[in-house]
Amino acid sequence: MNRILSRLLKLKRQLFILWRAFWHPSTPFYLKAIMLAIVAYVISPIDLVPDFLVGLGIVDDILLVAIAMNWLVGKLPKEVFIKPENSNKQQAKSHQEKYENDDVSDSFTIDGTSRRI
Repeated sequence: MNRILSRLLKLKRQLFILWRAFWHPSTPFYLKAIMLAIVAYVISPIDLVPDFLVGLGIVDDILLVAIAMNWLVGKLPKEVFIKPENSNKQQAKSHQEKYENDDVSDSFTIDGTSRRI
């Protein structure tokens, strides 16, 4: 039972990663197309094994989706796995360094990196 639950949690994490990767700009187009093809396969009535065969029709869908998700997560670029909080902090540092080195002290620029206290 624990193996099944751990596998389901892994699939949930992979699904979240793939969702973020789909919207990430550094994900290649062909990986995004494969993600859409997987969704189309699950929704489509055309299957390798017809769904009216009790048990086998659903099992082949689950296995193909799980295998495809594992493959896709392995092919994703490393930038997708960086959490947005880290990248925002890095952007804030670069903006801060940029404006600290600026010679014009009386100019005022809103860069959108401030936060509410």
